[in-house]
Amino acid sequence: MLSEANSFAAPTLNPKLDFGDQDRCRLNAAAQVQAHEIQSVDVHTLGRLKALAGHGEQLLVWSTPEKWLVHGHRIDAIMSVDLHEAALSALTANEYAHVDMKPLPEAVASLEAQLTHVQQAEATALQAVRYLLLLRLGPSARTGRKWSKVSLKASGIAVAASGVIRRMVAIVIKRRLDLLRRRLLSANDTRYFALIQQPDLTKLPKRLAASCSTELRRMDQLCGRGFWLDAPMPDRDQTATVDCCRRPKTDHLAA
Repeated sequence: MLSEANSFAAPTLNPKLDFGDQDRCRLNAAAQVQAHEIQSVDVHTLGRLKALAGHGEQLLVWSTPEKWLVHGHRIDAIMSVDLHEAALSALTANEYAHVDMKPLPEAVASLEAQLTHVQQAEATALQAVRYLLLLRLGPSARTGRKWSKVSLKASGIAVAASGVIRRMVAIVIKRRLDLLRRRLLSANDTRYFALIQQPDLTKLPKRLAASCSTELRRMDQLCGRGFWLDAPMPDRDQTATVDCCRRPKTDHLAA
């Protein structure tokens, strides 16, 4: 299937950029956007930023140049992570049989009143791309027990994309479809990772569940710092109605 998201036109990049230098690519992309805006920029801007940062021109595929990766990992498995395929793979045979394979008429971020399963999968994968780009461009790393102003390295994000994020995408699409079927979620609800609950993690292998918990805590920290809204909140019913248009507090962010 070629949706508008997957057939995203390659942006015109500066031919002088040296894609052998991951820090230079990151800084070039980061200079184009405020970190807290990554979660809400339009699809084409997101694709341009992703490509400028050196992570590929296919919008829903997180790619990392081999020279940026740390040897010792399964490089073939982490160089290119198809997040859209990860979402589709979570569908049951019956769900997949009813997907509408037509291209999206508009940007994936503009959710229609009635979304097909494949559109739900695309929207979920798109949210994962936004998060991965935030990790790359925003202050997402930790120094000891404290959060710093440093972004994660490309190799670490590639590992996360191929492992924990890919698995969480599968969890999210199952949660969204289940809640939609039970009329506990509206089609235009902007929560994705925020819908993950502890029982979802208990079904995973222990080590993977721990990694997912760590990533969800990172999301929560980024949420508390005003960079991200789509994070689970402890002790709250994730099916409850929330204001999806609420903007993060950014007064404390550096200009």
